[in-house]
Amino acid sequence: MTRKNFYYGALVPGAAVTLTLAVTLTLSLSRSHRQPNSAASAPALAQATTSAASESKGAQMEGIKVHGHWIIDVRNPDGKLVKHLEFENALMPGGGNALARFLGRAQTVGAWEIELSNFPASGSPFGTGSGLSGSGWIVESTSSRSESISPYGTVSKTLSITSPAFSINTAGSLVLGGNVAAVLTGSFSSVATWNRFCSQTTSPADCVGNTNIALFTATPIAPVNLSAGQIVQVTVTISFSSTP
Repeated sequence: MTRKNFYYGALVPGAAVTLTLAVTLTLSLSRSHRQPNSAASAPALAQATTSAASESKGAQMEGIKVHGHWIIDVRNPDGKLVKHLEFENALMPGGGNALARFLGRAQTVGAWEIELSNFPASGSPFGTGSGLSGSGWIVESTSSRSESISPYGTVSKTLSITSPAFSINTAGSLVLGGNVAAVLTGSFSSVATWNRFCSQTTSPADCVGNTNIALFTATPIAPVNLSAGQIVQVTVTISFSSTP
């Protein structure tokens, strides 16, 4: 008996042999048919995975950023420009918390203030008091702070607030501007914006007195030297954008 006859003789004769061969052939063809399809789909799957990962990575990189751009001009009493500075500052935790509470209507937004300070305060051109009392404050005309000068700091009620008309295609910004004069020779080395806030039952117009106050933005800077009588003009533009 040949090897071939022995192989088929070990199975069942007749139609069973034909059926077995047909099934075996069908399974072989089916497996060989599936393998190329699986291999062919691998590049497409890899591409889709890479694309999804890229989109996910891109989404993680996007965010909303608060910009605080400062412009400071120091002028002599006659108006001559002595120094020009431009720099960015950082949103403080209190500022982020305030924004969230304003947007959620948990608090009422109140008056804004700009502070120019020096540590130690004894070297401040705006006063010789201790702590923050030697700061130069630029506040709104409705502020409860009294206009004063050395030794307790200087308060100037010249702060103006402007913002563009609403547009769905234009990023908004809040512009604070004002000035304060040095009363002594000295320097300031830190800047900040503050915002007062009240309970949600208080109207914005009434939220100007002795209310809560949040440190909105702040940053240290290289010391700015001033002589008595020089004027510091400040413009702070707070804007919002989506950045990659």
